[in-house]
Amino acid sequence: MPRRANAQPEKPTPVRPQPASQAADPSSVARRIERVLDIVQVRGIFERTPGLPDELLKPEFYNPPPTVELLDDGVLYVMLEFGFAAFSNPPNLAPMSVKRTAKQAIKPQRRMAVEAGFVVAYHLKSGEPLSKTALDAFAHHNGRLTLTPYWREFLDSSLRRAGFPPLLAPAFNFEPQAKPAPIQKS
Repeated sequence: MPRRANAQPEKPTPVRPQPASQAADPSSVARRIERVLDIVQVRGIFERTPGLPDELLKPEFYNPPPTVELLDDGVLYVMLEFGFAAFSNPPNLAPMSVKRTAKQAIKPQRRMAVEAGFVVAYHLKSGEPLSKTALDAFAHHNGRLTLTPYWREFLDSSLRRAGFPPLLAPAFNFEPQAKPAPIQKS
């Protein structure tokens, strides 16, 4: 966010604990959002290591926890990192009669990585102090819902520019997947 030349550095608002019933409620923060001020991509990386022709790659997505900062002027910054990597297992070139020990096992090799970081700035209405856990829950749910489309576009355009087929990053689900019921034999 641009600052005036003579402005003092902003200090984060201290977070006061709230009762456990309100502690991790992202809606307590969401109800105070007046508007989204800005969304900025702050980091983007694409790395590729040559592999074998027609090599099958195993995709893996990863997302570290978000970073949250609430300033005195009611601006809430949520920073999220997203990542994608593709790994391959090189073919076992040893004869079938040769057994490998765990130390000799061929480890998967990272052939590609795409990473990006985004910051979304929200302006909040004034009100009661918000707990750290409520802010973290908001960043985890609402921040991810806000920034996931930007990550998906960055991943898709990076892979297409590198000549890879389209890959659709998973949509963000903040509810755990239900486990299927066990099958009962009759």
